[in-house]
Amino acid sequence: MNWTLLTDFFSTLDPLYLKLGCAVFASAVLGLEREYNGHAAGLRTTILVCLVPAFAVIACNTLTEPTALGRVIQGVFAGVGFIGGGVILKQDKTDTVRGVTTAAVLWMATVLGFVFGLGLFKLGFTALVVAAFVVYMLAPVAHLFHTRHRATLTVTASDGALTAKQGAEILAKIGLRVVINSFDFNIAGGVHVFRFSITYRHRDTPELPNMVRDAFAPLPGIRHINWS
Repeated sequence: MNWTLLTDFFSTLDPLYLKLGCAVFASAVLGLEREYNGHAAGLRTTILVCLVPAFAVIACNTLTEPTALGRVIQGVFAGVGFIGGGVILKQDKTDTVRGVTTAAVLWMATVLGFVFGLGLFKLGFTALVVAAFVVYMLAPVAHLFHTRHRATLTVTASDGALTAKQGAEILAKIGLRVVINSFDFNIAGGVHVFRFSITYRHRDTPELPNMVRDAFAPLPGIRHINWS
C-alpha cells in the first residue's frame, strides 16, 4: 500500500469528518461479516461501538487536564465490556459458548475508534487489515476443527432395565467417549441412577442432547434422562 498517496489524500479532507469517516468504514468492514452470519452484534452495533471512542477522543481535545484522555479510555472500555459480556451466551443443554468472537470484534472496533479518533490512520488501517483477515479468512479454517466438549448424562431407569455397560455402548454408537462416573440404586423407588461423564467432538452441538434422549427413550423402564 502506498502510504504517501493515502496521506496526501487525507490531508485534503476536514480532520473531523476524516476521523469519523475512517471509523465508520473500518467498523463497517468488520460489522458486515457479523451481520451476514446472523450474530447478535451486527453492522449497526459495530459501527456505533467504534464511533463512541472516536467521538470521545475528539471531544477530549477540548479538555486541558492531562489525565482526561486516560480516564475517558478507561470508561469507554468498561462500557464495551458490558456490551461484550451481553453477546456471549452459553447453550442451556451443552457447554458450548457462543459470541466470544463477536465480543472480540466489538473490542477491536473500540480500539479502531480510539486510533482513528487520535488521527493515527496508518496504524488504524494496518489494524483493520489484520482484523479483517482474521474475521473473514480464518473462519473457514476454524470450521475444519471439531472442538472438544464435556457433559454429564444422568439416566434414571427401573431396576433391571439398564446396565452401565449397556448405557456406555449406546453412547459409543453415537460417537461419544464415555466414562462411567457412578451409579446408585434407590431401594425405596426401585430405580437405578446412572451418571456418565461424556467427552465429544462436535462443532455444532445443540442437537446432541436430543440425539442421546432418542437413543435411550425406546428402552423400556427408562424413567428420566438429564443432560448437563
